[in-house]
Amino acid sequence: MQEYGITGVVIKLTVYTTYINPYAKTQIENAKAAGLKVSAYHYSWFTTSEDACTEARFFANAAKSFGLDSNTVMVNDFEEPKVLGKGNHTVDSLAFANELAKQGYANVAHYASYSIFTSGLLNADTLGYSNIWVAAYPSEVSKENFYTDFTAWQWSSQLVFPNVSGTFDISVDYQGRFTISAGSNAIYRAYNPNSGEHFYTKNTYEYDNVISVGWQPENVAWLSPQIGASIYRLYNPNSGEHFYTLSLAENNYLSDIGWREEGVAFYSSSNKEVPVYRLYNPNAKGPGAHHYTTSAGERDVLVKLGWRSEGIAFYGTK
Repeated sequence: MQEYGITGVVIKLTVYTTYINPYAKTQIENAKAAGLKVSAYHYSWFTTSEDACTEARFFANAAKSFGLDSNTVMVNDFEEPKVLGKGNHTVDSLAFANELAKQGYANVAHYASYSIFTSGLLNADTLGYSNIWVAAYPSEVSKENFYTDFTAWQWSSQLVFPNVSGTFDISVDYQGRFTISAGSNAIYRAYNPNSGEHFYTKNTYEYDNVISVGWQPENVAWLSPQIGASIYRLYNPNSGEHFYTLSLAENNYLSDIGWREEGVAFYSSSNKEVPVYRLYNPNAKGPGAHHYTTSAGERDVLVKLGWRSEGIAFYGTK
């Protein structure tokens, strides 16, 4: 598969609280040996938040037993027909993700068919488009990408490889979350002249989208390594601000007081190559209260204007 351009796989680990894939260990080892990025999914049956937490713990324990690290993308596979319409699926899925984070796996995505979102069974705005892997099969193969607002799009279940038995699901990864690409990720910065907020993303589709609605492009802010410590992104639905943090404790605290978790945005360099400074504006009443920059000069100018330096938030790479 790797020879045909596949750079990531998502392996089934668990179902409900009663099943662990007996082939998972071998599949994980073989995928890693081939140089593929490994993610994992859980086939969900929960209909309450309590059940969601129980299934999340079962999933996390299996992931730990197979040696999957904390950066692993952990997928809530929500598609079981027998549970559709039973319970608040969005709230329960958030509970599932939050429990996984407590178990050490904060990089959570939600997989479902596009119809589940259009029907309102799952709320994409609440879960965050950057956390959604959507399935929607085209009637015919096209070179055009669709559903680019989401983190990934599964476009067929009928992929075949020469000399490999069976058929496979195939997806396009828009944010590089499930796959390995060469080099570092460029982190793009955009500025909203109306709110004063700066926005940071490695997703070129997301960057282009905010530019199309009036944000000012500020191009590449820094480079993020492919692998490193997770930097979490949260969104405040009341103020409209995005926040980025290396601290899981800070991520969990803000989530508890109403911020929406948007998963792992990018990574911090373990070599501490390029410091990214964080500042806070005590006078800001809405978006734009926090600012991130690799420029010590920009940091010092803002401090003179009344911003508070909060030190180094995380690190980029060269």
